[in-house]
Amino acid sequence: MQQNIIVYFSDSDPYGYPFTEPCYLDAYFDFMKKIERKGAKLFFARGKKSYLGSGRFIKTWQFDANKNFLPISSIIESNLIFNRQRG
Repeated sequence: MQQNIIVYFSDSDPYGYPFTEPCYLDAYFDFMKKIERKGAKLFFARGKKSYLGSGRFIKTWQFDANKNFLPISSIIESNLIFNRQRG
């Protein structure tokens, strides 16, 4: 079974903090690549409306090979959530 990991940020802007900082953009991109090499998928969820409950998310994002965000419209069931909410 594929493992899905969500990194959640309260800001709904996909390019909002921390991705406004190049060092964080690079670090999360590298993290995603390491996760994928282990056979899991890393998704980014932004804002409260992305959470459906019971570990399920909609309107998530993934990086492409050029560090651009690709929207994912399907429901993602997470096995692990990193809550990076500010405040």
